[in-house]
Amino acid sequence: MNVNSPTIKSDEAPAGSFNPPVPFETADLREMGVEELANLRAVVRMTIDIIFGFSCQPKFFSEAKKEHTPAGVELENFMVWLEAVEMKIMNAIHSADAGSVDEVKAKSWCVLQHEANFAEDLSEFAILAAQAAASSRAAELRARCGR
Repeated sequence: MNVNSPTIKSDEAPAGSFNPPVPFETADLREMGVEELANLRAVVRMTIDIIFGFSCQPKFFSEAKKEHTPAGVELENFMVWLEAVEMKIMNAIHSADAGSVDEVKAKSWCVLQHEANFAEDLSEFAILAAQAAASSRAAELRARCGR
């Protein structure tokens, strides 16, 4: 491999001219099933958590100045973008119809996991968990009765 021969030469793609396609369009997300959305959200959330871990390292955060380095600011901006993506996914999940028992469970777990990241009041979270359990149980009973 010749390290002096980049795949994209600087004269072919000047800095700032590359505009990759924007993924996670709302219409595309709404075409996915609940389980697909839940799996996608899990990957996005994990990526946010990993980037957050990197952003706390000294090479991205100046302890003396109590602020991010320029590279750390870029990581923060990337996390903000990913958090917006996560919200788009969550909006799609909330609006998705969960017909099967597995879809109801996937939707419930996904909502609970998302809410757990932001919960400040355990009693409110417990109410959400109880509602999710009731929805799951109702779906199981509907499936068992053939409705």
